[in-house]
Amino acid sequence: MDGILRLTPINLAESFQSTLTSQPVLSLPRPLIRRERFSVQWLKILPAVAIAPIMTETDKAKAPAAKAKKEKPPAPEDKPFTAFMEQDFLPNLKTAFTEAGLTDMDLAFVKKPVDLTGFSSSTAYWQVEGQWQQGTRRFNLYWFDENLTGQKGFSATTYDSQPSTLESFMIDERKVTLDLIVLYTLQRINSEKWLGRN
Repeated sequence: MDGILRLTPINLAESFQSTLTSQPVLSLPRPLIRRERFSVQWLKILPAVAIAPIMTETDKAKAPAAKAKKEKPPAPEDKPFTAFMEQDFLPNLKTAFTEAGLTDMDLAFVKKPVDLTGFSSSTAYWQVEGQWQQGTRRFNLYWFDENLTGQKGFSATTYDSQPSTLESFMIDERKVTLDLIVLYTLQRINSEKWLGRN
């Protein structure tokens, strides 16, 4: 030996590759924390969730009860027949006659046989009787089926005599309402020239 240290050149790439092939490959665990993607909706919801108060049972008991939804009152025509006639039709008809100038109109809702010249029957029917001018003028509305949509009739007379004609009343109306019955009654009385200055 000449006392000189000689270095053998080493190929680092080959050495590193040799080390990798001689050592077992380790299976590294995935990161424990994953990055999640948050949408804009999440960013809007999270603050609201974080500050939402938690109500205890005591708080719930003290909280005012929610107001019940107001139900629409039933139409007058949905009442039982006699209740509708007495509570709605007669008062409204009386008001309509007063506004038309017949301030002495006397109305009654009775059940009795039809009083008609040449007609005799013991069957009683519901009727609205109206008379004014001390009974010198009178009309009757007949409800033969005891309901608003059934068969109805009309008669009129003067000076306390028996009516001689029974006419149909509201036969073409499929839907019968309180306002419509009042209107038809006034029109029928007006056809006798008994309203206003007639």
